[in-house]
Amino acid sequence: MKYSQEEQNQILRKLNAGVIGKRKQGTWDAIAKKTQYSKTDILKNALKYNSKFEWEKANNPIVHAAKRFGIYEEATAHMSKRNDLTFEYCKAEAKKYNERLEFFEGNGSAYTKAQQNGFLDDICKHMTPVNVTRARGKVKWTYETCKAEAVKYNSKRDFKKGNQYAYKVSYANKWISL
Repeated sequence: MKYSQEEQNQILRKLNAGVIGKRKQGTWDAIAKKTQYSKTDILKNALKYNSKFEWEKANNPIVHAAKRFGIYEEATAHMSKRNDLTFEYCKAEAKKYNERLEFFEGNGSAYTKAQQNGFLDDICKHMTPVNVTRARGKVKWTYETCKAEAVKYNSKRDFKKGNQYAYKVSYANKWISL
């Protein structure tokens, strides 16, 4: 697609100065060209997918077009919805795991849904208690957990190198000294 110099200048006046660099790089035509999707194109593309997540991940521009045209709900009507996260489903998922962290990593959506609805403790009764409270991979260091971690090392220097986070918490709370 070629533009006359007058057309290019007119477009440049409307756009910000960053486009000038793109023009020099040779990607001007790709920026100036706008892809248009019809309603039938959007609906045909949506039929290829079973979930909204898959569709949005694979076809971001088409999804945006569907939202712009106001046909997103129509296009995703056949796709599965995540209303299956009931108490029974979350309980069945929780039974597959021995620790809450494993449950969170294995099926984070069921874990989060249970936590939001207040039945996480009920469905996790069978799980072995862990001294370390973890949330999204982060550890909340208590006196007991720091002590258990410190026992693994022969010296303070090894403790500091081996687990700097536990060491910092221990030092900050004056459980150890320099």
